[in-house]
Amino acid sequence: MRVFFYGTLMDADVRARVVGASLIEPARLAGWRRVGLIGRPYPVIVHAPGAETAGLLARAIDRAGWRRLLAYEGDEYRVIAVRVTAADGCAISALTFAASAAARPGPRLWSFDGWHRRHKQTMLAPLRGPRRAARSRRTAQR
Repeated sequence: MRVFFYGTLMDADVRARVVGASLIEPARLAGWRRVGLIGRPYPVIVHAPGAETAGLLARAIDRAGWRRLLAYEGDEYRVIAVRVTAADGCAISALTFAASAAARPGPRLWSFDGWHRRHKQTMLAPLRGPRRAARSRRTAQR
């Protein structure tokens, strides 16, 4: 299955530990903005006409990887179907994770570089590999 990543899963180490190996390419999602979640170091997307979010498109997530991904994302997210624009300009259908009713999106845009500098190592700690990646990312917050 194809999945659009826009947050912590853009990081190769996190992605490898959660979904395993995957072929990725740059992609953009129109109509959505990436913002931080209140009290969390990771983002969520919220509908925002005119906005665009850069991310990565994984073209082949297997079922085991999908199950680990669902566990990693947790209840602050809901799965939605989207159309992203790949690097070659083609529109491609994919799944992604948007804010659920349990999410508390903040007002600020989320920075991948800021997360990488300040939070990556803490988030990697509970993710020892695909078998352990099923633990929710909230484990890293405790």
